[in-house]
Amino acid sequence: MAGIAIALAVFALSQVASSTAPPFTQRGTVTTVVDPVTLDVRLTDGRSERVQLIGLQPPTAGSCALTQAATDLSGLVSGKPLWLLVVPPKGTGKHAVVSAYAILPGGADVGLELVERGDATVRHAGGPFKQLVTYTRAQKSAQAGKVGVWGCSSAAASAPPAPTPRGHEDGHGGGNGNSNANPDANGKGNGPPEKS
Repeated sequence: MAGIAIALAVFALSQVASSTAPPFTQRGTVTTVVDPVTLDVRLTDGRSERVQLIGLQPPTAGSCALTQAATDLSGLVSGKPLWLLVVPPKGTGKHAVVSAYAILPGGADVGLELVERGDATVRHAGGPFKQLVTYTRAQKSAQAGKVGVWGCSSAAASAPPAPTPRGHEDGHGGGNGNSNANPDANGKGNGPPEKS
C-alpha cells in the first residue's frame, strides 16, 4: 500500500511541475546529510547525486536551530530509501546540485516535514513552486508554535516572514495546499497532493 501512496504522490507532483524538460522520478538511498536542506543520494543505478530540496532555506549560520535541523533531517532520512521528483532547471547548462522533492516510503514529503518542525523555512527567492501554498501554511503553523528556528530569539532576523503566496506564472505554483490528502492515524499526510 505504501508503494501505491508513493507512486501517486510522485505522479501528482510531476503532473503540475513544469520546466523546460519534464520532471522525472528517481529512486535512491540517502548516504549523507550535507546540510539541513541538501542530501547526497545513491541512486538505484549506482550513481550518486547531490540533491537540494525544492523551496527550502536552511537556518542561517549561527542560528540556534542549525544543528538541530541537521540532526532532525539525518534522523528522518539517513540510510533510508526515497523517491526523488526531480524538477530540471529552466534554461540550459549543467548544475552540480539537483533540485527535487524527496518522498519517503509511505508518501511523506521530506520538505514539508522540515518546515513543520521549523528545521527549514520557505525559500521564495527561487520563484513559485508546486508546494508553495502547503509549505507556507506549515511555516505559519511552526511560527505560531515557536518550533525550530521560530523558537530562537533571533528567528525574526534569521528567517524571512511567511508571505501569502501570489500567482504562479511559471507553472510551478497553484495547488490547493492539500498535500495531506490521505492522512494516517496520527493526522500526518501520507498521500499525494491534489492537482491544481
